[in-house]
Amino acid sequence: MTFVLGFFVLELNVVYPAIAAAFAIVAEKARARRLFNQVAPLFAISLIYTIAHFWFAPLPASGPYKLHWDARVFQTLVEYWGWALGPGEGRLIGIRGTMPRSTLVWLLTAGLFAFLAQRFRGHEWVAALLPAWFLIVLAPLLPLRDHMESDYLTAPTLGLAIWAGWAIVSGWRANCVSRIAAVLLLAIYAGISIAVGQAMLGSFHDRSQRIQTFVLSVVALSRAQPGKIVLLEGVNTEFFNNVVYDRAFHLYNIDELCVVPENRPAITAEPYFAQVDPFFASPALVGQAITENRAVVLDVASGAARDATSEYAAAHR
Repeated sequence: MTFVLGFFVLELNVVYPAIAAAFAIVAEKARARRLFNQVAPLFAISLIYTIAHFWFAPLPASGPYKLHWDARVFQTLVEYWGWALGPGEGRLIGIRGTMPRSTLVWLLTAGLFAFLAQRFRGHEWVAALLPAWFLIVLAPLLPLRDHMESDYLTAPTLGLAIWAGWAIVSGWRANCVSRIAAVLLLAIYAGISIAVGQAMLGSFHDRSQRIQTFVLSVVALSRAQPGKIVLLEGVNTEFFNNVVYDRAFHLYNIDELCVVPENRPAITAEPYFAQVDPFFASPALVGQAITENRAVVLDVASGAARDATSEYAAAHR
Protein backbone atom coordinates (compact mmCIF):
# COMPACT_ATOMS: atom_id res chain seq x y z
CA MET A 1 0.00 0.00 0.00
CA THR A 2 2.82 2.41 0.84
CA PHE A 3 4.33 1.77 -2.58
CA VAL A 4 1.04 2.56 -4.32
CA LEU A 5 0.56 5.76 -2.30
CA GLY A 6 4.03 6.84 -3.39
CA PHE A 7 2.73 7.45 -6.91
CA PHE A 8 0.59 10.27 -5.54
CA VAL A 9 3.75 11.98 -4.30
CA LEU A 10 6.42 11.42 -6.95
CA GLU A 11 6.19 9.65 -10.29
CA LEU A 12 9.81 8.52 -9.92
CA ASN A 13 8.38 6.03 -7.44
CA VAL A 14 8.00 3.80 -10.50
CA VAL A 15 11.64 2.67 -10.21
CA TYR A 16 11.35 1.35 -6.65
CA PRO A 17 10.76 -2.29 -7.71
CA ALA A 18 14.03 -2.25 -9.66
CA ILE A 19 15.95 -1.04 -6.59
CA ALA A 20 14.27 -3.63 -4.38
CA ALA A 21 14.97 -6.35 -6.95
CA ALA A 22 18.63 -5.34 -7.14
CA PHE A 23 18.87 -5.71 -3.36
CA ALA A 24 17.07 -9.05 -3.48
CA ILE A 25 19.62 -10.30 -6.01
CA VAL A 26 22.91 -9.03 -4.51
CA ALA A 27 22.23 -9.39 -0.78
CA GLU A 28 22.96 -12.89 0.51
CA LYS A 29 20.31 -12.80 3.26
CA ALA A 30 17.72 -11.49 0.79
CA ARG A 31 18.48 -14.33 -1.59
CA ALA A 32 18.16 -16.84 1.24
CA ARG A 33 14.71 -15.45 2.08
CA ARG A 34 13.76 -15.40 -1.63
CA LEU A 35 12.86 -11.77 -1.29
CA PHE A 36 12.75 -11.36 -5.07
CA ASN A 37 9.51 -13.36 -5.18
CA GLN A 38 7.89 -10.73 -2.96
CA VAL A 39 9.26 -7.87 -5.03
CA ALA A 40 8.28 -9.20 -8.45
CA PRO A 41 4.57 -8.26 -8.25
CA LEU A 42 5.55 -4.63 -7.72
CA PHE A 43 6.81 -4.50 -11.32
CA ALA A 44 3.24 -5.08 -12.50
CA ILE A 45 2.06 -2.06 -10.49
CA SER A 46 4.82 0.10 -11.98
CA LEU A 47 3.91 -1.11 -15.47
CA ILE A 48 0.23 -0.28 -14.96
CA TYR A 49 1.16 3.18 -13.68
CA THR A 50 3.49 3.77 -16.64
CA ILE A 51 0.82 2.79 -19.17
CA ALA A 52 -1.77 4.98 -17.45
CA HIS A 53 0.66 7.88 -17.25
CA PHE A 54 1.48 7.77 -20.95
CA TRP A 55 -2.21 7.33 -21.78
CA PHE A 56 -3.33 10.44 -19.91
CA ALA A 57 -0.13 12.44 -20.50
CA PRO A 58 1.29 11.43 -23.91
CA LEU A 59 4.97 11.99 -24.55
CA PRO A 60 5.63 15.40 -26.16
CA ALA A 61 6.84 15.31 -29.74
CA SER A 62 9.01 18.38 -29.29
CA GLY A 63 10.33 20.77 -26.68
CA PRO A 64 12.55 20.22 -23.63
CA TYR A 65 10.47 17.30 -22.35
CA LYS A 66 10.85 15.26 -25.51
CA LEU A 67 12.56 11.94 -24.80
CA HIS A 68 15.66 11.16 -26.87
CA TRP A 69 16.46 7.46 -26.93
CA ASP A 70 19.91 7.47 -28.48
CA ALA A 71 23.58 7.13 -27.56
CA ARG A 72 23.63 10.62 -26.05
CA VAL A 73 22.02 9.24 -22.90
CA PHE A 74 25.54 8.13 -21.93
CA GLN A 75 26.81 11.68 -22.32
CA THR A 76 23.93 12.87 -20.15
CA LEU A 77 24.81 10.20 -17.57
CA VAL A 78 28.43 11.35 -17.45
CA GLU A 79 27.34 14.95 -16.96
CA TYR A 80 24.97 14.05 -14.15
CA TRP A 81 27.73 11.94 -12.58
CA GLY A 82 30.04 14.95 -12.59
CA TRP A 83 27.35 17.09 -11.01
CA ALA A 84 26.68 14.48 -8.33
CA LEU A 85 30.34 14.27 -7.38
CA GLY A 86 30.69 18.05 -7.24
CA PRO A 87 33.49 19.06 -9.66
CA GLY A 88 31.09 18.85 -12.61
CA GLU A 89 29.52 22.05 -11.25
CA GLY A 90 32.91 23.69 -10.80
CA ARG A 91 32.11 26.46 -13.25
CA LEU A 92 29.87 27.96 -10.56
CA ILE A 93 32.94 28.67 -8.42
CA GLY A 94 35.27 29.79 -11.19
CA ILE A 95 36.68 26.43 -12.38
CA ARG A 96 35.85 27.10 -16.01
CA GLY A 97 38.28 24.76 -17.73
CA THR A 98 36.93 21.36 -18.71
CA MET A 99 40.22 19.60 -17.98
CA PRO A 100 40.52 20.41 -14.25
CA ARG A 101 36.84 19.61 -13.66
CA SER A 102 37.11 16.30 -15.51
CA THR A 103 40.34 15.39 -13.71
CA LEU A 104 38.74 15.86 -10.31
CA VAL A 105 35.65 13.91 -11.33
CA TRP A 106 37.70 10.95 -12.53
CA LEU A 107 39.88 10.99 -9.39
CA LEU A 108 36.76 10.64 -7.27
CA THR A 109 35.38 8.02 -9.66
CA ALA A 110 38.59 5.99 -9.45
CA GLY A 111 38.39 6.02 -5.65
CA LEU A 112 34.78 4.84 -5.62
CA PHE A 113 35.37 2.03 -8.06
CA ALA A 114 38.57 0.96 -6.32
CA PHE A 115 36.44 0.50 -3.21
CA LEU A 116 33.91 -1.56 -5.21
CA ALA A 117 36.67 -3.77 -6.56
CA GLN A 118 37.89 -4.40 -3.03
CA ARG A 119 34.38 -5.33 -1.86
CA PHE A 120 33.89 -7.68 -4.79
CA ARG A 121 37.19 -9.43 -4.06
CA GLY A 122 35.77 -10.16 -0.63
CA HIS A 123 32.53 -11.39 -2.23
CA GLU A 124 30.54 -8.55 -0.67
CA TRP A 125 28.22 -8.33 -3.65
CA VAL A 126 25.75 -6.14 -1.80
CA ALA A 127 28.04 -3.20 -2.63
CA ALA A 128 26.79 -3.47 -6.22
CA LEU A 129 23.44 -2.15 -5.03
CA LEU A 130 24.89 1.34 -4.56
CA PRO A 131 25.95 2.13 -8.15
CA ALA A 132 22.83 0.28 -9.28
CA TRP A 133 20.73 2.62 -7.15
CA PHE A 134 22.25 5.66 -8.86
CA LEU A 135 21.71 4.23 -12.35
CA ILE A 136 18.22 2.86 -11.75
CA VAL A 137 16.77 6.05 -10.31
CA LEU A 138 18.46 8.29 -12.87
CA ALA A 139 17.67 6.08 -15.89
CA PRO A 140 14.17 7.48 -16.62
CA LEU A 141 15.62 11.00 -16.69
CA LEU A 142 18.53 10.37 -19.04
CA PRO A 143 16.48 10.78 -22.26
CA LEU A 144 15.59 14.31 -21.11
CA ARG A 145 18.84 15.73 -22.43
CA ASP A 146 17.22 19.10 -23.17
CA HIS A 147 15.94 19.50 -19.63
CA MET A 148 18.74 18.58 -17.26
CA GLU A 149 18.26 19.80 -13.70
CA SER A 150 20.46 19.31 -10.64
CA ASP A 151 17.25 18.76 -8.66
CA TYR A 152 16.85 15.42 -10.42
CA LEU A 153 19.89 14.11 -8.54
CA THR A 154 18.21 14.16 -5.11
CA ALA A 155 17.02 10.53 -5.20
CA PRO A 156 19.90 9.03 -7.24
CA THR A 157 22.55 10.45 -4.92
CA LEU A 158 21.10 8.61 -1.92
CA GLY A 159 22.82 5.49 -3.22
CA LEU A 160 25.94 7.46 -4.08
CA ALA A 161 26.09 8.94 -0.57
CA ILE A 162 25.98 5.49 1.04
CA TRP A 163 28.59 4.27 -1.44
CA ALA A 164 30.97 7.16 -0.75
CA GLY A 165 30.44 7.02 3.01
CA TRP A 166 31.19 3.33 3.13
CA ALA A 167 34.28 3.86 0.97
CA ILE A 168 35.66 6.60 3.21
CA VAL A 169 35.14 4.61 6.41
CA SER A 170 36.71 1.51 4.84
CA GLY A 171 39.68 3.52 3.60
CA TRP A 172 40.19 5.10 7.02
CA ARG A 173 40.16 1.70 8.71
CA ALA A 174 42.58 0.14 6.23
CA ASN A 175 46.31 0.81 5.81
CA CYS A 176 48.09 4.14 5.79
CA VAL A 177 47.97 4.55 1.99
CA SER A 178 44.24 3.94 1.91
CA ARG A 179 43.73 6.38 4.75
CA ILE A 180 45.64 9.12 2.92
CA ALA A 181 43.70 8.44 -0.29
CA ALA A 182 40.38 8.57 1.56
CA VAL A 183 41.25 11.90 3.20
CA LEU A 184 42.44 13.45 -0.08
CA LEU A 185 39.34 12.34 -1.99
CA LEU A 186 37.09 13.54 0.81
CA ALA A 187 38.90 16.90 0.74
CA ILE A 188 38.31 17.19 -3.01
CA TYR A 189 34.64 16.38 -2.66
CA ALA A 190 34.02 18.62 0.37
CA GLY A 191 36.11 21.50 -0.94
CA ILE A 192 34.25 21.61 -4.26
CA SER A 193 30.75 20.65 -3.11
CA ILE A 194 30.58 23.04 -0.16
CA ALA A 195 31.74 25.94 -2.34
CA VAL A 196 29.28 24.98 -5.11
CA GLY A 197 26.48 24.69 -2.58
CA GLN A 198 27.27 28.12 -1.19
CA ALA A 199 27.36 29.60 -4.70
CA MET A 200 23.99 28.06 -5.56
CA LEU A 201 22.50 29.17 -2.24
CA GLY A 202 23.76 32.70 -2.81
CA SER A 203 22.29 32.71 -6.31
CA PHE A 204 18.88 31.56 -5.05
CA HIS A 205 18.97 34.13 -2.25
CA ASP A 206 19.86 37.01 -4.57
CA ARG A 207 17.17 36.02 -7.04
CA SER A 208 14.56 35.76 -4.30
CA GLN A 209 15.46 39.24 -3.08
CA ARG A 210 15.16 40.71 -6.59
CA ILE A 211 11.80 39.02 -7.06
CA GLN A 212 10.55 40.17 -3.66
CA THR A 213 11.48 43.78 -4.42
CA PHE A 214 9.79 43.58 -7.82
CA VAL A 215 6.58 42.01 -6.54
CA LEU A 216 6.08 44.17 -3.45
CA SER A 217 6.81 47.43 -5.28
CA VAL A 218 4.27 46.55 -8.00
CA VAL A 219 1.71 45.60 -5.36
CA ALA A 220 2.19 48.84 -3.43
CA LEU A 221 1.75 51.11 -6.46
CA SER A 222 -1.15 49.14 -7.91
CA ARG A 223 -3.03 49.30 -4.60
CA ALA A 224 -2.53 53.05 -4.59
CA GLN A 225 -4.73 53.17 -7.70
CA PRO A 226 -7.28 50.40 -7.17
CA GLY A 227 -9.50 49.25 -10.01
CA LYS A 228 -7.01 50.11 -12.73
CA ILE A 229 -5.35 47.73 -15.17
CA VAL A 230 -1.68 47.28 -14.29
CA LEU A 231 0.65 47.48 -17.29
CA LEU A 232 4.27 46.52 -16.69
CA GLU A 233 7.06 48.08 -18.68
CA GLY A 234 10.71 46.98 -18.57
CA VAL A 235 10.00 43.40 -17.48
CA ASN A 236 13.07 41.18 -17.95
CA THR A 237 13.16 37.45 -18.62
CA GLU A 238 13.74 36.56 -14.97
CA PHE A 239 10.71 38.48 -13.75
CA PHE A 240 8.49 37.19 -16.52
CA ASN A 241 9.43 33.53 -16.13
CA ASN A 242 9.41 33.46 -12.33
CA VAL A 243 6.64 35.88 -11.44
CA VAL A 244 4.38 37.05 -14.25
CA TYR A 245 3.92 33.69 -15.96
CA ASP A 246 3.22 31.98 -12.63
CA ARG A 247 0.57 34.62 -11.89
CA ALA A 248 2.16 35.51 -8.58
CA PHE A 249 0.15 38.75 -8.41
CA HIS A 250 -3.06 36.76 -8.06
CA LEU A 251 -1.96 36.18 -4.47
CA TYR A 252 -2.46 39.92 -3.92
CA ASN A 253 -5.80 40.03 -5.77
CA ILE A 254 -4.25 41.80 -8.73
CA ASP A 255 -5.92 40.01 -11.63
CA GLU A 256 -5.77 42.61 -14.39
CA LEU A 257 -2.04 42.77 -15.03
CA CYS A 258 -0.22 42.56 -18.36
CA VAL A 259 3.13 43.38 -19.89
CA VAL A 260 3.16 46.16 -22.49
CA PRO A 261 3.51 44.81 -26.06
CA GLU A 262 6.78 46.66 -26.72
CA ASN A 263 8.44 44.60 -24.01
CA ARG A 264 7.89 41.23 -25.66
CA PRO A 265 11.05 41.10 -27.88
CA ALA A 266 13.22 41.50 -24.77
CA ILE A 267 11.75 38.43 -23.04
CA THR A 268 12.83 34.84 -23.67
CA ALA A 269 10.12 32.65 -22.20
CA GLU A 270 10.95 29.13 -21.09
CA PRO A 271 10.49 26.74 -24.03
CA TYR A 272 8.11 24.50 -22.09
CA PHE A 273 5.70 27.35 -21.31
CA ALA A 274 2.31 27.03 -22.92
CA GLN A 275 0.62 30.16 -24.29
CA VAL A 276 2.38 33.39 -23.36
CA ASP A 277 0.27 35.74 -25.51
CA PRO A 278 -2.32 36.36 -22.77
CA PHE A 279 0.37 37.91 -20.60
CA PHE A 280 1.00 40.72 -23.10
CA ALA A 281 -1.52 43.49 -23.63
CA SER A 282 -2.57 44.33 -27.16
CA PRO A 283 -1.71 47.81 -28.49
CA ALA A 284 -5.41 48.55 -28.87
CA LEU A 285 -6.14 47.66 -25.23
CA VAL A 286 -3.22 49.73 -24.00
CA GLY A 287 -4.20 52.76 -26.04
CA GLN A 288 -7.82 52.64 -24.98
CA ALA A 289 -7.03 52.03 -21.29
CA ILE A 290 -4.53 54.90 -21.18
CA THR A 291 -6.91 57.27 -22.95
CA GLU A 292 -9.77 56.42 -20.58
CA ASN A 293 -7.50 56.62 -17.53
CA ARG A 294 -8.22 52.97 -16.68
CA ALA A 295 -4.59 51.84 -16.52
CA VAL A 296 -1.45 52.51 -14.57
CA VAL A 297 1.91 51.87 -16.24
CA LEU A 298 4.67 50.71 -13.91
CA ASP A 299 8.27 50.81 -15.08
CA VAL A 300 10.16 47.92 -13.45
CA ALA A 301 13.39 48.11 -15.46
CA SER A 302 15.37 49.05 -12.34
CA GLY A 303 14.00 46.08 -10.39
CA ALA A 304 11.55 48.19 -8.39
CA ALA A 305 8.35 49.63 -9.79
CA ARG A 306 7.76 53.34 -10.39
CA ASP A 307 4.73 55.01 -11.86
CA ALA A 308 5.49 55.85 -15.49
CA THR A 309 1.94 56.33 -16.73
CA SER A 310 2.42 59.95 -17.83
CA GLU A 311 5.71 59.22 -19.58
CA TYR A 312 4.30 56.20 -21.37
CA ALA A 313 1.17 58.07 -22.46
CA ALA A 314 3.21 61.00 -23.79
CA ALA A 315 5.52 58.69 -25.75
CA HIS A 316 2.62 56.83 -27.37
CA ARG A 317 0.38 59.68 -28.39
